Amino acid sequence: GLYAYSTVAHDGPSHAAMTDHRNWALSTAGVFVALALWAAWKQRGTKTVSPVFALVMLLASGLLAATGYKGAEAVYRHGIGVM
Repeated sequence: GLYAYSTVAHDGPSHAAMTDHRNWALSTAGVFVALALWAAWKQRGTKTVSPVFALVMLLASGLLAATGYKGAEAVYRHGIGVM
């Protein structure tokens, strides 16, 4: 994604869509990295998952869906990366 961001030809509105998708993707990745570290630190060795962890995982899944929507919008609405 970061490679395509800097190499694919695009116009102004397409650039805004790409930047929006990139920002959502980086934020979403940060949340999932934090969840992975949390799971490695707190959840290791336990048989159950804390309700707070499950809720944050559910919210992170929503972020992932929104990021995917933003990426699809960049491709299918703005034609980025389509010949």
